Amino acid sequence: LVRQDPAKASAKLTEGGVAEPKTQEGKRVCVPYDGSPASVAALNWAIKHVLQSQDQLHIVCVAASPSQFPVVDETGDQIHEMFAQEVHEDIQHAIARANTSAASTAAAAMAAAEAQGVTKNNLVSSILVNLDVGRALTEYLNANDIHVTVCGSRGMGGWQSAMQSFIGLGSVSTCLAHTVHGLLAVASPDQ
Repeated sequence: LVRQDPAKASAKLTEGGVAEPKTQEGKRVCVPYDGSPASVAALNWAIKHVLQSQDQLHIVCVAASPSQFPVVDETGDQIHEMFAQEVHEDIQHAIARANTSAASTAAAAMAAAEAQGVTKNNLVSSILVNLDVGRALTEYLNANDIHVTVCGSRGMGGWQSAMQSFIGLGSVSTCLAHTVHGLLAVASPDQ
């Protein structure tokens, strides 16, 4: 892989023999990243096998927000008065902690990408706050017209995946396979 300034990557000669920078726009490549061995493998695989010098690498971390609807036994105005402010503050603190954690994770991924030769000009880092990771990623990928997404696989077998879907959980890679508009590659930590 060639890692250099996209403007200098290749040039064509005009009629006068003057070199002009190549104007071809690169791909937008995205790696959902959470710091797990699967996401580290996906980042490394994307850099090694997909990313070219003119491409833009999006590293996306999802900060899972807490439920906005606490479960309580009481009803009515009493709850509202007693708990509304406290619950609101707890939720805001949980969101702030999730954002801080996601920002730290994104910074580590950006540093790893730079260490492998990806230039800062070609890196985009985004933190999404949403309880539904699959939905948040799908919205980001489609809104940003991502051409290629490389996500990690945690290696769940059919039985484990079926049990998780039974209780409302599921594989992010499976969700993306059904919802994103661009290409999807799923990298295993074993690759």
